[in-house]
Amino acid sequence: MNIDLTGKRVLVTGGSRGIGYALCESFASAGARVAVHYGRSREAAEQLAGRIGGGAQAFGAPLDEISSTEKLFDDVLAAFGGVDVLVNNAGVAIESPISKTAIAYAADWDRTMAVNLRASGLLSRRAIQAFRKNEPAGGRIIHIASRAAFRGDTEDFVAYAASKGGMVSMSRTIARAYGREGITSFVIA
Repeated sequence: MNIDLTGKRVLVTGGSRGIGYALCESFASAGARVAVHYGRSREAAEQLAGRIGGGAQAFGAPLDEISSTEKLFDDVLAAFGGVDVLVNNAGVAIESPISKTAIAYAADWDRTMAVNLRASGLLSRRAIQAFRKNEPAGGRIIHIASRAAFRGDTEDFVAYAASKGGMVSMSRTIARAYGREGITSFVIA
């Protein structure tokens, strides 16, 4: 199958490694201009952006910070002139046994939810706003979840499973609420 994404602008969070890295390569090979987001792997993201070409650029932002998450989207909009596809791929899986103190356990939950769910929600909100300005209006949001969203996970990854379950629900809600506007939202797990 040959997919032509020429002229499309794609933001992939967590694009510097793993699934995100492969997604960036695939989008670029289909002709899209790719915004490669990274949290800590700046060098890897910049090397990937340079290698895939097509105007790809690396953008850094810690997604556990609201202001940085918002700035990430602003920076991509400024550089690319818009966004057609958002891939919410970045995530953390923090091992958090119940034997931790309540403060430490809650801190693991807070960071997991901030990166895996809140940042995805904030970026999805901004993407929807941007998609409404596209000509024609519309766009795609792809949420990279996990089988943990559907079957649960091991005892030390309760927060991770909960965050990915929330992502599935968020994606379905976006699809229901904005599908009539040409905005498609779906989950890959």
